[in-house]
Amino acid sequence: MNSILIVLILAIVFVIIGSFYATRSMILWRRTSISGVGAAVTKSRSFLHNNFVLVILVGAFAGLHVLLELIQDTVSIESPYINGLFYVLYYITLLAIVAILSVLSFMWYKLLLKINEWDKRLISGKK
Repeated sequence: MNSILIVLILAIVFVIIGSFYATRSMILWRRTSISGVGAAVTKSRSFLHNNFVLVILVGAFAGLHVLLELIQDTVSIESPYINGLFYVLYYITLLAIVAILSVLSFMWYKLLLKINEWDKRLISGKK
């Protein structure tokens, strides 16, 4: 099987997973008080650190993706091996971006789910 096809199939899988958790997060976000989110985020330094690192990685991979596209469009590469390598790297950066965004949406989903559980316990009086 072609390596680019495998990378694209994996990217589609990550898009589906990320879309699922992003949709669930949006539903939870509507039911969540903003003060609960602020309290949970400030309590969880690891969440802030991981979120920051993943956002920086998305930016780096997006920049690399654009750079590879620019090189591919402006430079004429005669070697089929190097040309194929550029295409594989181009699609791997796309896969990395989609995978990291899926992880980010899952992290937010877990945080919002935990906050909503806290809200339910506070409302019902259970601890």
